[in-house]
Amino acid sequence: MPDFPDAREFKISPAIAVLTSFAFGIAFDRFCDIHWQVSLLGAVSTMGFWLLCFAKRKEVFAIVGLALATFFAGSFWHHGRWNWFAKNDLSSYCENQLSPVCIRATILGEAKLSVADEESPFHAMPTSTKTKFRIRPTAIRNGTQWEPLGGQARLVVYGDLSKVNFGDQVQVFGRLALIPKPTSPGNFDLRHFYRARNMSCAVYSFHEDAVVIEQKVSRFSQASVLSWLRTRLNGMIWRHVDASQAGFASAILLGNREQLSRTRQQAFLSTGTAHLLAISGLHVGILAGFFLMAYQVGLVRRNWALIATIVFVCFYAWLVEFRPPVVRASILLTLFCCGRLIGRSGCEFNLLALAGFIVLIINPSDLFHLGPQLSFLAVSTLVFFKEWIFPTANTDPVQRLIRNSRPRHVRIMQNFIRTGKQMVLVSFLVWLFGVPLVAMHFHLVTPIALFVNPIVMIPISLALFSGLGICVLGWWLPGAGWILGKVNSVCLSIVSGIIGWAETIEWGHWWTAGPIFVSLVVFYLALFALIVLDPKTKLKLAIGWAFAWVLIGWLFLFQADKLLKRNFQTAGTVTFVDVGHGSSVLLQLPFGKTMLYDAGSLASPNFATQTISNLLWRNGIEHIDAVMISHADLDHFNAIPELIERFSIGVLYVSVPMLDKESDSKRRLFELLDKNQVPIRTLAWNDRVELEDGSTMEIVLPPEFGTDDSDNSNSIVVSIDVNDCQLLLPGDLEG
Repeated sequence: MPDFPDAREFKISPAIAVLTSFAFGIAFDRFCDIHWQVSLLGAVSTMGFWLLCFAKRKEVFAIVGLALATFFAGSFWHHGRWNWFAKNDLSSYCENQLSPVCIRATILGEAKLSVADEESPFHAMPTSTKTKFRIRPTAIRNGTQWEPLGGQARLVVYGDLSKVNFGDQVQVFGRLALIPKPTSPGNFDLRHFYRARNMSCAVYSFHEDAVVIEQKVSRFSQASVLSWLRTRLNGMIWRHVDASQAGFASAILLGNREQLSRTRQQAFLSTGTAHLLAISGLHVGILAGFFLMAYQVGLVRRNWALIATIVFVCFYAWLVEFRPPVVRASILLTLFCCGRLIGRSGCEFNLLALAGFIVLIINPSDLFHLGPQLSFLAVSTLVFFKEWIFPTANTDPVQRLIRNSRPRHVRIMQNFIRTGKQMVLVSFLVWLFGVPLVAMHFHLVTPIALFVNPIVMIPISLALFSGLGICVLGWWLPGAGWILGKVNSVCLSIVSGIIGWAETIEWGHWWTAGPIFVSLVVFYLALFALIVLDPKTKLKLAIGWAFAWVLIGWLFLFQADKLLKRNFQTAGTVTFVDVGHGSSVLLQLPFGKTMLYDAGSLASPNFATQTISNLLWRNGIEHIDAVMISHADLDHFNAIPELIERFSIGVLYVSVPMLDKESDSKRRLFELLDKNQVPIRTLAWNDRVELEDGSTMEIVLPPEFGTDDSDNSNSIVVSIDVNDCQLLLPGDLEG
């Protein structure tokens, strides 16, 4: 096993030290909220101290001064981006609830059309199409007067408003509100997500006609050209690629993920291949690789290939509206190519650190987001282990002569095997060091990704190349566009087939509560220190630490926590889950037992499932001892089908009337319960369920065979005695 001399670069890479202290400053301000004057004074004074020590050649003190200066600079920069909004920002007009508003605004990006969910028996109401925009409000109507506005905001229109283009000036009638905080523990914090993008409020317009175009953008403006080009390219993809794969092709080339159904996106998430749908460094690298391949085969000179790569990645970032993943990849590739142009072939970690520094300058909140974290983690892993993944070719003339003397087909096969081995190693290392992050954010572990990602790499690369060919040649050579469209369709069909097969593998993925945040921080800080402090670090040591943490810092501690709750937790907790119009109550009973009373929503079963799942995972729950469905209305049980896939369930309690009435939704539910071997028990008036600590659960209603009234009147009404407290859950009981 070779040593990794690149580890020594950590000791002589100033960019890494600067980036680390800058990032610590950002994190410190996020969690401690340092006053900006303190950060500014600290940055200026420590910068002066650094310059003085540098001039006097006091290296140790100079390093300390530089670290402190960048620390305070990061704190100041984050504080401003996180807290400072325009005085006349639209959010200053927000009230505690939705309030009527009329504004004028400029559209800042392409319309994001959120298509309706696929219909299923578990949808209580049909879902509507929504169009979402990022806007720059310019004025708000106050009576008959218009007052100027600043800042940015969201615009959500209930309907298809794709006729509105980037740069158009519109007048909007709707309702204004702050972007909501999560109303249930564990839910994704949308307010923080949009605040990091300088947006803190949203306007909701409930009809397409409530958005009036006052002035169309000029045909020759940058916004109009971009909108026209994206529309034409998307239309060309849909014209030449089979309809079943056109949405997939548009997603990987233009970033139009909204053209894929939620079910299809879920399949990519479950197989650890969701990165294929988000235009990321992988896509940019593959497409940019075309120019480097042209140099390899001698079509262009090296410097021209590097310049063409820089021009292409900049143009592509503009074409996809400077989406953050593409911007990160473009910065890194541009720095790489510039380094090669000036004759610098090493310093990969310096380049990576410089790219990270630029990304944090653009948006310091990217430090806390999963996308940038995984991107830089993956590239760092590849750089550090490059000597093992991509070993230097043997320069021994005898060995080279022997290799060249072999038959052509043998050499091709050897190259194929070597490339396959490299792809498997890349997949393994990136997956291994990224699994803690993915498990904490997505609550998924996807070992099937180790096999799927290397397999789909060739067809996805061909699909990207053929898609690029459609966009370039389809304008003038329809025949070439048709041929490339067929190639693209075949490649994406292969990828979709592999993804569909992988999703059915029983051990291919499983849901998990994931590691706690503190253990995650310990894992990555220890891994970083392991590499930095020991220049002789080998692959075995780093991988050994990863496996040790998974077994001890994650699985062992998780099981120990469950054991403590099961043996010593004597108090109970009741959480009423906010699922909108619907019902769900989580009961965490003494001695680690868990019961769920109802799980459904009128809005969407997906929304209810995610909300309930986040709450359970936040509490470290992966097994539900009992689920009780109060009655047969969809908004009380339509989340259970997906919950069955994510959690093991001990028993399901229902009333006799719910078993008696037939409907497609109940039939599908009972089939899923039977498939997953979840036993069904019926409850009726005067039934009692004994809990482990001696407490009881008594059924107050309904009678054994129900009433002749509505489903609501047949709700299971349960009285629970826990810790000398009584709780009554009535379902939708009517008078």
